[in-house]
Amino acid sequence: MIVEEHNKAFATASHKCRLAEEKLINKSKETAQNAVNYLSRAPSIELQTLKVKDRIASLVDARKVLQKYSLINAVQEKRSQIKEQVHIFKQALLPLINYGLPSFWNHEDELISEPEYKELMIKARSDHSKFNDMVKGLKGITVISKMRQDFELPLLFREIKAKLPVFTECPLIELDVLMKELSNVAVPRDEEWKEVFRVGSRVFVKPPGASSMS
Repeated sequence: MIVEEHNKAFATASHKCRLAEEKLINKSKETAQNAVNYLSRAPSIELQTLKVKDRIASLVDARKVLQKYSLINAVQEKRSQIKEQVHIFKQALLPLINYGLPSFWNHEDELISEPEYKELMIKARSDHSKFNDMVKGLKGITVISKMRQDFELPLLFREIKAKLPVFTECPLIELDVLMKELSNVAVPRDEEWKEVFRVGSRVFVKPPGASSMS
């Protein structure tokens, strides 16, 4: 079950980040940050010159864009952390794969579900090539070697199982929360962004010691 959950979470995270990035086309992080820096300290009379209708609304719109970018990064980082845990799990199982068992990962480097892996095991059992190789060189040492492998595999599996990292649902829950937050942040419409862009595209240098309000 944990395999299906990880695969689903990875796919969903990639999809949501891609959708969010599409909504941010032509709404750069730099422009939004520049707008926040300027609108948070510019004199009202200067804003009138720039024909800024609503300082607060423009600040909120700029911050939404910054928040969207921040959440995209947070989702990607959490996804990478979980993938690293899966990588450690994968490395722990390598001895079994090197022993001759089917790989636990598909060609897209995604964990295979239990039903799919059972099918691979059935196909592997139906492969008589190893048996044919044994018959071709039917010697006592060959037969003993094959029999020893049948006993070694369960022992190897138990040894690896005892050292496998423990997966919990916490990282997946955290990823789900971040994805929900990402979906909930509405990017300003193009008409709303025009005012943010008009201000944010100006060259604005923060005075020494000034802090960002993003």
